Amino acid sequence: MSVKTYKKKIEAYIKQKNGAASKGNDSKGLLSPKNPMARGTPEQKDAIATIGEFVYALRQKRLEFQQNNMKKKGSK
Repeated sequence: MSVKTYKKKIEAYIKQKNGAASKGNDSKGLLSPKNPMARGTPEQKDAIATIGEFVYALRQKRLEFQQNNMKKKGSK
């Protein structure tokens, strides 16, 4: 597959996740786990889904930083 195909799939995954995501993000940091790791057999995730989740988390953190900067600029 070409890079454009991967990009389209990742963008579609992120768009779907944005539609289903709740506004209350309880994560402690960018790479902190959302759920505790299970000791059982590891589930095999789709590579596109894994990358999509990572890109989604990066975009959410970037949005959070932008909102914090706007608040700081507005209070000066």
